[in-house]
Amino acid sequence: MQELQAAAARPRFGSVEEITSNEFVQKVTDASESYWVVCFLHKASHAGCQLLGDCLTELAQKYPSTRFVKIISTSCIPNYPDQNLPTLLLYHNRACVKHMIGLAQFGGQRATPEQVALALNTYGPVCAEGGEDEAVQQQVKGLVQRMLSQRERDEEDESSDFD
Repeated sequence: MQELQAAAARPRFGSVEEITSNEFVQKVTDASESYWVVCFLHKASHAGCQLLGDCLTELAQKYPSTRFVKIISTSCIPNYPDQNLPTLLLYHNRACVKHMIGLAQFGGQRATPEQVALALNTYGPVCAEGGEDEAVQQQVKGLVQRMLSQRERDEEDESSDFD
């Protein structure tokens, strides 16, 4: 019962909010005292950032009790190198729990929202509504379904080459 009341009291976000450097402490560090915050360092012209941004948008809608924010990398950290993009900063209890650089840990150029959620959940229940075990099961199921769909599309593309 207390878990249900605590869940009802948590704010619900549902989108990836663009923030400025002046808002960072309030919307990331301070906010992480109450809930998980995923901070996405990005640049609009970076292809990897586009892919990860799309994944995070889907996750933000699916897990509204986690705060997802994004900030232009050089606004957050002056002279931040583009070779480190995309970067995620994972905050909880007013501390940076993990910084994740690049797409490799999310599946590379074929990253999916489920893979991103699974990677984030290795540090705690970042992407979990309800039970943590249930969330992981749903993410794995979603990942398998997405992989099967991609395989079917790939097979259709290959068969059309011989028509």
